Amino acid sequence: MVNQEVIDQHAEEAAFLWTQREHATCAPQYALKDLAKLDERVEAHLDGLRVAGNTGWETAVAQLEQGRGEVFAAAVLAFESGDSTHTSAVLEVGCSAAPLASSLVSALGWLQQHVVVPQARTLLNSQQPEIRRTGIAGMAVHRLDPGSLLSVAIADRNCRLAARAMKAAAELGRRDLLPDILERLSDGDGLCRFWAAWSAVRLGERRSTRAIAILRAVAEAPGPLAMRALDIALRTMPIEDAGMWRRHLAGRISTSRLAVFAAGVIGDHTAVPELIAAMENPKLARASGGAFSMITGVDLSYEHLDGDAPPGDGEGDDSSSGDSDFPWPVPAAVAIWWTKRAPAYVPGLRYLCGKAMTVPSLREVLVAGRQDQRASAAMEVALRHPSEILFETRERAQWQQKKVRSWSS
Repeated sequence: MVNQEVIDQHAEEAAFLWTQREHATCAPQYALKDLAKLDERVEAHLDGLRVAGNTGWETAVAQLEQGRGEVFAAAVLAFESGDSTHTSAVLEVGCSAAPLASSLVSALGWLQQHVVVPQARTLLNSQQPEIRRTGIAGMAVHRLDPGSLLSVAIADRNCRLAARAMKAAAELGRRDLLPDILERLSDGDGLCRFWAAWSAVRLGERRSTRAIAILRAVAEAPGPLAMRALDIALRTMPIEDAGMWRRHLAGRISTSRLAVFAAGVIGDHTAVPELIAAMENPKLARASGGAFSMITGVDLSYEHLDGDAPPGDGEGDDSSSGDSDFPWPVPAAVAIWWTKRAPAYVPGLRYLCGKAMTVPSLREVLVAGRQDQRASAAMEVALRHPSEILFETRERAQWQQKKVRSWSS
């Protein structure tokens, strides 16, 4: 006899823990081993729903409209069941809004490839652009190539579909699609222009000043894509040009936080004194500590370089930006720590986690770094090898662990 109270708890916990995991995939306090533990907890509650059979599905689908985590849980059950009525139910809700659509993709990413491929092929044949977009994204998160359908989608009039197809091409290293992507740099839709620029640069396009100009414009304007634009643009610039842009951003109050982020992306140790100075500003302190850790690899809490929040709990600090994930640095202590280690850093080199960026050192970060550091390392490797697949640091941890172990075998 099924205990409904227990099934309800499995559904609620699966949704809640997935939401926590979504945050963890890019958070500085999580390493791959921590993500693995969280994955096990999510899977345990999904198993509870699976074991309950129809009751588990009915419970999950009843909660479908409550939020993104609920869409994820129901979509996992629906896609792996192969039942078209179940799949239609989650697609109807999941495709109704962009935030929910990402939960559908995450559900496909959670499942084994042999389950995903037939489901994705069905989605790719849909007449609805948003469903085709889900199919492309579902394959892309597994780094599976949709083939010729990708170029067709890049040319589609639906901007969300075209944008996701361009991103997929970039993730898959499909440099043969660069001409198609470059054509959309002049698109009238801002989302398409951005993803065309992002994808072109990821695929090794360095001649197009148009692409970098688009990324710079997006970065300097308030919006959800600003950080992503700044990140990839800085990584492809000569260190001197990147430094000039960082100083330009630092000179404006509206972009001062971007400048702090930029220092961590560039990995230029000469910016460290400015970061330490910025730690005195409650609005920039935690972001500055995060950038400092990105460059040096130091764990501020482990090294006792953190402290309590300033009076007023850092009033004005933008917690919604993700700064609240970082500890509050103690500038004086950080300065002492840095003074002892600064001579080991070589001018003109870019650093991540305390090591000059090379493919071997970047792979070390992918093995042992924190999630924000691992994402940086993955992009750095991909930009050095544009035709190779971009390593997915948000993938289920057990699959990532298998891949990184193969590097040392």
